[in-house]
Amino acid sequence: MKIKKVGPDILKKRDQKNESNIKMRRVLQKEKFENVPKEIMEVAQGMETQFAHKLFAEMRKTVKKSKPESSAETFYNSMLDYERAKTLTDTTGMGIKEVILDQIYPQYKGKVVPKNAQQIRMIYEQAKAKENNNE
Repeated sequence: MKIKKVGPDILKKRDQKNESNIKMRRVLQKEKFENVPKEIMEVAQGMETQFAHKLFAEMRKTVKKSKPESSAETFYNSMLDYERAKTLTDTTGMGIKEVILDQIYPQYKGKVVPKNAQQIRMIYEQAKAKENNNE
């Protein structure tokens, strides 16, 4: 069995391929959620980021430390975890945003989308009335 050397050219090609995959995912996500109002999208994105941040923080707790952390180190690690979570959810996502959108804004899946708060309120009241009638 012959082992290939990994040179800078191979690494550069791999990085370019990964970058193009990330760009393609962003475009597809943008198209998928183009009917979702900006405010609702920000809420779902923020909740996914918070979940990922909490996940990273809990994972960090499982690592045994040789000495106690200072408050500055704890603060730095919290910021680092948040930035990692933000990067994760901005690039590939975890799928939680879709679940949240299904719950708070089920109309995003190919239906007519309201353009303002009054239309959103009207759709909400209609859905609530339908729900009350079914009970």
